Order: sequence, then structure tokens, then C-alpha cells
Amino acid sequence: MVGESRSELLQWLNATLDLDYTKVEQCGSGAAYCQLLDSIYGDIPMSRVNFTTKLEYEYLNNMKVLQSGFSKHKITKNIDVNRLAKCRLQDNLELLQWFKKYWMENKDLNQPYDAIGRRMKKKGRSVSAGTGGTSYDAGSTASSGVKPTPVKKPISVSVGGKPRLSNDPCKKCSDYEAQISDLTSSLQAVTQSNDEVSAERQFYFTKLREIELLVTNALPRLESGETIDVTEVLKEIQSILYQPEEGFSVDEEMEQSDEF
Repeated sequence: MVGESRSELLQWLNATLDLDYTKVEQCGSGAAYCQLLDSIYGDIPMSRVNFTTKLEYEYLNNMKVLQSGFSKHKITKNIDVNRLAKCRLQDNLELLQWFKKYWMENKDLNQPYDAIGRRMKKKGRSVSAGTGGTSYDAGSTASSGVKPTPVKKPISVSVGGKPRLSNDPCKKCSDYEAQISDLTSSLQAVTQSNDEVSAERQFYFTKLREIELLVTNALPRLESGETIDVTEVLKEIQSILYQPEEGFSVDEEMEQSDEF
């Protein structure tokens, strides 16, 4: 693990993602971790990542996106979600150090990354996330973050007064290419979301299947008159229910809060 100081790590993080974080603890929201992973692979659904939240339960939503990214890329790093979401310095410092090392080993430095553009919201505006509150139109793709002059579609007025596309074939092609690009981006986002939902559904189906097998094995023993330790069976069921997804752990505080 690298030995950079907090100030060095923050300087690297802010330069990489065009942020202005002042404390390592701010990484506890999970948003920066999600985008660091996205800067390497480019396939994290950033529209689901909230950079402006101040609530712990929303931090956990960001962590869930990160967890899906880890699973997708078969990253086995163990992370204590609850401690990170409480913005503990030591936990976030260690994870940020790990991310710096992982980033240096896996990032294609020849591939530019538009950090601001990737933080676009679903409705076409980007989250400032430490860029001085400036928002950018969906067409902005420059890594420098400079807002380009928007290109307006050429229109002409029909008899009914409604605007329609120009008859110029070249301009029509440009309009169609822009529409195809927008639809392609939307399709990719839907595909990513569908993959994550499928993975989550499989995770909970597996839990139900394990409990079903446990009960199926116990019932014949009870019917034959065999004595079974019900407490142990219940403990096994509880263990299955509270088992987190691979790569993440929940500390005792969270487990106790979930018990009735």
C-alpha cells in the first residue's frame, strides 16, 4: 500500500476527478470511490451516484453502486461499508490509499477521462461536486470542463407555425447522428441498470434457496420424531439472511440495529 500523506492523496483525487475535496473524510459518501472506479473502466452508472448528499443512508446507496462495480470486475477488496459511511478518517484513508495503488496499476493513462461529463444527471445537468457550483450542459465533453457553445438544430417554419427540421440533407444527417448518440447512451445506461438488478435478484434468490434446503432437510427429521435444536436452525437462517454480498461486510452495530 502506498504511503502518501492525506494532502498528497487529496491533491491526486481532486486532480483526477476535478473535485475540490478538503478532507479525506468526505470520501465516506462513496461518490468519489465510484467515480475512481469509473475512471478506470468507464462503465459505472454515474447517474445513480449522488455527489451532493449529506445523509448516511444515501451514502450507503452510493456504496451499493460501488459494490456492484467491484462484483462486475471481480475485485476482492474487503470493505467495511458502515465504518466508511460514518466518514471515519482511518477507514477512508486506507481505502483511498488502496484506490490510488489500484488506479496506478490498472488505469490506461493514454485514455482521457471527462470527470465532469461523467457526473451528468439524468435530466442533462451535471453535479458540480466541488467545481464551484458550475453546471454544464449534456453536450459538454471536454476534459477541461469548459462549457462549449451549444449547437442549435436548424429549423424552418411550416405553414402551421410549428418548427420542423431543415431540408438540408447534411444538416439532417447531423441531427440524426446526435439522436443516435443520445439513444445509444440511454440504451447503455438501461443495460447497466438491468445487469445490476439481475445480480441483486440472483443474490436474494440464492438466500431463499439456501433457507428452503435447510427447512426441507429439517422437516423429515422432525416428522420421524428426531429431536432438533430449533435455536440452531434459527441461527442458521439468520446467518443466511444477514450474509452480505461478497467483498463487503457489515459491522456488529448494523447487525444489531437490524434485529427485532
